[in-house]
Amino acid sequence: MITNKKDFFRRIEKRFGKLPPENAERACFKAANLVKNTALESILSGAKNGRAYKVGGVVRIASAPGQAPANQTGRLAGSLSARTEKQGKVVFGIASASTEYAAMLEFGTQKMAARPYMQPALDRNAEKIKEIFKREGMIT
Repeated sequence: MITNKKDFFRRIEKRFGKLPPENAERACFKAANLVKNTALESILSGAKNGRAYKVGGVVRIASAPGQAPANQTGRLAGSLSARTEKQGKVVFGIASASTEYAAMLEFGTQKMAARPYMQPALDRNAEKIKEIFKREGMIT
């Protein structure tokens, strides 16, 4: 968690201010897109082993707690996106899902255990993200 945002942004601007801004934007977008694609893959692939239930005449298998969500309707998978945003000279890469239930799946609720898909995607790609930033000259 960032405790002093002004100081954090000042340090980021000081460190990266000499690089072309396109490098930062390109690196952040590539990293966000990598996370988005990994999250998408975790939703769309792999057998889920949660409870079975019927919708209409179709039996569906939910994901178990701790697994990425099962792809039931395609809405969550279709809502995943990657983008960049700027705050002053600082660029952020953002991978997100826009359905009304995306956060409930990621973090869980009082009545449902989490089915994380974004944080595991970020964790799985930490080294690849470092390499992206190295290739773009953002870190050494």
